[in-house]
Amino acid sequence: MRWPLAAFAAVLASALVAGFGDGASAQSAPADPVQALKKQMAAHGGVRFSRVAVDTTEDRSDVPSWMTKRKSKITFRSKGVVRFGGGKVTASDVTSRNSLIWSDESVRLVTFTGRSYMSGWPVQPLPAGKEWVLLDDDTTRPEMDSGRIRLADPATLRAVLATTTAKRPEGRYDGTRTTLYEGKITFGELSRAYPGFRLLTDGRPTAKDLRIEVS
Repeated sequence: MRWPLAAFAAVLASALVAGFGDGASAQSAPADPVQALKKQMAAHGGVRFSRVAVDTTEDRSDVPSWMTKRKSKITFRSKGVVRFGGGKVTASDVTSRNSLIWSDESVRLVTFTGRSYMSGWPVQPLPAGKEWVLLDDDTTRPEMDSGRIRLADPATLRAVLATTTAKRPEGRYDGTRTTLYEGKITFGELSRAYPGFRLLTDGRPTAKDLRIEVS
């Protein structure tokens, strides 16, 4: 299995250096993307994002065939806003759609520490007159990630950037020049960078999982 991403992590890393399009911040942002990330998250700001991830595998035995419709490639699309404060992600508002079971509908998830609100519940109908369901869980945390890469974690970003094999100018975002970083990292390398790494909600990744590559 491989997880090719639409350059989201790389472009975001360069946007961090650029100060997320803030002209004043761009002039003073550190050249090191990891230090830029820490600086941005210490401020009370945030970032808008859109991303596309593709999960490709020859064997879809990891999920029931009725869910995948026997597809070997699943495309995930999402967009939203992530808010920062005090050196961490404080909230997120993400609308997602994928070709697994939600190909015709989108799901919106607004997350804070300890709780989330979901609209467009994909598994069962909501009660009459209700548009949102509360998911109350003390372990819930808002995240900024892509393809299992925790983009808001400095150690993870450092590990991802260490695998860079090429980089080039990638145009302007919000009027600020950016750089595209390209590379490939395994889930095993990600788990070493972030000990709390999880592949699925049912526990730690297996040895086979750890060999999966994210490009």
